[in-house]
Amino acid sequence: MKREQMIDKILIYMREEIIKKGWQPQVTHFNFSFGTDGKDEDLINLRKILKSDDETLKDLLKECVTDGYIKRFSANEEFKYLIVTDKGIARAKSAQITSPFKQFLISLLSHPLFNTIISSILSFIVGYYLGGK
Repeated sequence: MKREQMIDKILIYMREEIIKKGWQPQVTHFNFSFGTDGKDEDLINLRKILKSDDETLKDLLKECVTDGYIKRFSANEEFKYLIVTDKGIARAKSAQITSPFKQFLISLLSHPLFNTIISSILSFIVGYYLGGK
């Protein structure tokens, strides 16, 4: 899985949790603390979604903070009390709307060769049925 897709999945997870709880993004905190023997629900869920090692998860979370998708509210623990920013919510929404299947379907339908083949098949079918067999 590409790094950008992994970031999308982190942000989508956070957005879906906010929606599930019915809270606002500014008051919904996430805890991805790696030093708590893996008992944090958010970290457990993130490991299940990404199926990646802890170092990669830390790097991805740091990148999210650097890019402004996530904000920290803790000075002593690196990934405790994180909130997703408006920029992060927007990226998560965008990633959910443009799923890989949707992108594949759009690229397939807009491909000139696909349109040529479909129009040839339709012409053959119409000619066969209207041409007196």
